[in-house]
Amino acid sequence: MTGERRMSTRELLDISLNWFGLNFHWGALLAVVIPSEILRFVSEAEKGTRLAQVLAGGAAIAMVVMPLSGALSDRSQLAMGRRRPFMIAGGILNVAALLLLARAPVLAAFVLSYYLVQFSNNFGGSAYSGLIPDFVPPEQRGQASGWMGLMFGLGTVTAMVSAGLLMRDHRSVVYGLIIGVLLATLVFTVWRVHEARPTPV
Repeated sequence: MTGERRMSTRELLDISLNWFGLNFHWGALLAVVIPSEILRFVSEAEKGTRLAQVLAGGAAIAMVVMPLSGALSDRSQLAMGRRRPFMIAGGILNVAALLLLARAPVLAAFVLSYYLVQFSNNFGGSAYSGLIPDFVPPEQRGQASGWMGLMFGLGTVTAMVSAGLLMRDHRSVVYGLIIGVLLATLVFTVWRVHEARPTPV
């Protein structure tokens, strides 16, 4: 892939697929997993307040990490390219954080694990968002945005339905599904998108 020629539909799909994994991850966590898991540690009466605190803290972390990761990947001179090293590092840490989240024995551990999920996912995801301007020529960016929007919607809806059906009786399966989808789309994107060694900025 290069940003100097028109990209095929297959190439646009290749570069967009990881959006499915990222949105499956957040669709399951935010809509189903986190609200359900909070009740492991607090009463139904406390749920709303605690949930709002946890989500607000996570949003604050995302606001800091996203521009930082994007700026760092813009300036990266690593042999694998600007974006893929950050995507891989973020993905590995994201999986570790999800495993900690699933096994958290107390509320404090759960909250810290969730914040690590926010950090790691946004660390890798922000770098990944730079692939479209890196690779897609200007005249095809609207088409690329359409693929991205499709992956957003499919990932979110699929996650909400599957996690909603499984969470009550099969919580470990839900965590495994999130990790599996996240890793599958990340590995596919890293494999299919070949970045050249970047030139100095």
